[in-house]
Amino acid sequence: MDKYLLHHLFKDSAIKYPGNTAVIEGDKRITYRELDEKSSLVARTLIRSGLKPGEVVAVYINKSIEAIISFLGVLKAGAAYIPIDGNYSPCTRISTILDISETAFVLTNTGNWNYFLSNCKDRSKFDELNIVFTDNLYNESSPLSYMGDIDLKGKCVFVGESDGYDGVDVEVPAVSEDLAYILYTSGSTGVPKGVMLSHLNALTFVNWAVNYFNTNDSDIFSSHAPFHFDLSVFDIYAALSSGGAVNLIPFQTGQNPRLLFDWISKSGITLWYSVPSVWIAIMNHANPDFTKIGSMKKILFAGEEFPNVYLRRLMEAFPAADYYNLYGPTETNVCTAYHVKAASEVTDEPVPIGEACANTEIVVLNDKMEPADIGEEGELFVRGTTVTKGYYKNSERTELVYIKSPLKRHNGERLYRTGDLVVRLDERNYRFIGRIDNMVKISGFRIELQEIVTALLKVDFIEEAAVEAVYNEERGSKILHGFIKVRPGHKCSIMMLKEYCSEKLPYYMIPEAFVVLDEMPRNANGKIDSKKLLYSMQ
Repeated sequence: MDKYLLHHLFKDSAIKYPGNTAVIEGDKRITYRELDEKSSLVARTLIRSGLKPGEVVAVYINKSIEAIISFLGVLKAGAAYIPIDGNYSPCTRISTILDISETAFVLTNTGNWNYFLSNCKDRSKFDELNIVFTDNLYNESSPLSYMGDIDLKGKCVFVGESDGYDGVDVEVPAVSEDLAYILYTSGSTGVPKGVMLSHLNALTFVNWAVNYFNTNDSDIFSSHAPFHFDLSVFDIYAALSSGGAVNLIPFQTGQNPRLLFDWISKSGITLWYSVPSVWIAIMNHANPDFTKIGSMKKILFAGEEFPNVYLRRLMEAFPAADYYNLYGPTETNVCTAYHVKAASEVTDEPVPIGEACANTEIVVLNDKMEPADIGEEGELFVRGTTVTKGYYKNSERTELVYIKSPLKRHNGERLYRTGDLVVRLDERNYRFIGRIDNMVKISGFRIELQEIVTALLKVDFIEEAAVEAVYNEERGSKILHGFIKVRPGHKCSIMMLKEYCSEKLPYYMIPEAFVVLDEMPRNANGKIDSKKLLYSMQ
């Protein structure tokens, strides 16, 4: 067994800072000692339920202390977890993830599971799952009191039932190359892709982040991103590796700029990490008084470009903080960072994505798959221990983007091809230019436009469909517009379309506007013409 796995970083903090607050959720607090004990209880319950090392556990729990306890419990049991949040994923998508992951274990609570079964079209296929309920992690009531009208089949237990704890901590053999977690992202085929991250991948990133940002036990980290989004890996594990606390932002609060800024001003946050559009929404809609957030020392942003006018405005309004632009797809964790030292540094050019992180190499190749010169555009490839293992149970897609390096000096090592176009500014810095495919990022969420189109084409009255991401000046980010052609003899309404999408897609993938066209505009090759689609909106 390796000396250090991802949860060992937390364990070191639990030994060194047992009485420190580890996680904050509203009025709830949990110390490192309690988090250690409760996560071990989860691990023992999973093992006693038949979980074997290397297996995968779906953690279907919305953002909460309960979820973080469960993540650590799965890791301690020698398994990998899949985070699923019901606030972001409709039951259809949750069902898809459970299907394609082929997991045999689900950690959840009775409320979530009852809701899922009540809204699942074919619940019988989940009857054989091993369900471990976490309701009693905070309550001494009998497990039966949580059941209500839930109709359960299969193997179900509650955490800690007949524990028989002998005082020996859980320690399941594992190595750093073993899976730690799987994050599902949007897929162009209409099916989500599960990115496999090993302990080594996560450790490389977390250790770099703790050192680079000089975090410590007095820090309070924000947690704005959902747990199935890669930004949350920093929020959780950099905090728990430092002896600091992670403060969980409630879902509804995170959706309202005024409520969010009020929450920030009272939270004592010292280190913030989110997509730029969060700050843009606050500046445009919350009338913020930045003197109220004096505790904040560092502001990190990633996931999308921060428009210069807004970044400069934020830095001028709150010059006390250090600002960092981070870059990295889920498949590589964060792989570059750029320290923006002053508002005067923010020119009309986009902020660079920065230098490669430790144990990471950035490779920019032109269309001949040769190294790009300084000032030349090329596709960004990543090499190093942050590069993940591939897509879970999807070798075909893995082989397309995890490739053997064409450069002799790499001796056949793997590269991840990001699909991002960048320009080399100098020997160490790069600037993002755009994409080579139809993947976009909105509020930091990766969205394959084709996945939305595929969902729309399953509606019986839709003959053709297209989706475009259109820049919205007020938000400082893009929003989705859907374009459809209706089959002859059928009618549809925007309400019908949005209702259908809400059943099939996460909320951030639902187009905000739809345009019904008599005919789809085409270019000379017969393909749907994106530019003409945008003209149809005017």
